[in-house]
Amino acid sequence: MVMGLGSIWQTSNKWRSRSWMLLTFSLLFPQVALLQTKSPDVKEEAPETGSRIARLIGKSSERFPANAKWSELSAESQAEFRTQYENMPDTDEPPYPINGTAPIFQQVSLEAGRAHVYGDFVIDVTVNSKGKATKVTFVKYPSLEAAKVVAYVLVHTTYKPAVCSGKPCIMDFPFAVRLVSQ
Repeated sequence: MVMGLGSIWQTSNKWRSRSWMLLTFSLLFPQVALLQTKSPDVKEEAPETGSRIARLIGKSSERFPANAKWSELSAESQAEFRTQYENMPDTDEPPYPINGTAPIFQQVSLEAGRAHVYGDFVIDVTVNSKGKATKVTFVKYPSLEAAKVVAYVLVHTTYKPAVCSGKPCIMDFPFAVRLVSQ
């Protein structure tokens, strides 16, 4: 199932986006599987104790590979990513996890697995001009306690700040994930 885009709007020089398609993943515990196929693998950092095999914890879309930083995305991928935001000029850039999305999904997999957290989550992360998450807005979540587990990872992620008219600015980074128990 691919989720459609939600409403998008601009408020006082700050972009807000409700994109449910941007990072739609299915997390299977102990494995993570993305909804896309034929894409780069995201593996756990170290194999489980007693194993030499690093498990596959996800696959990212070919358009937005999980292990790619913003600067490593193709010009086409960057342009497509910008379409998540209403009327964003080609010279502006949205915030993006500084090390790509793979570390987020590795940590979400670990934290959510420990807490036995499952369900659909849509969370907007407000990123300041220094790349720090300053606020999260829970858009969709199964419970507040479950949302806090996912938000914890997002708040502790460092982002490439958004660029508005050539200067770092405040902007939201939309995040959507589906956590499913095995």
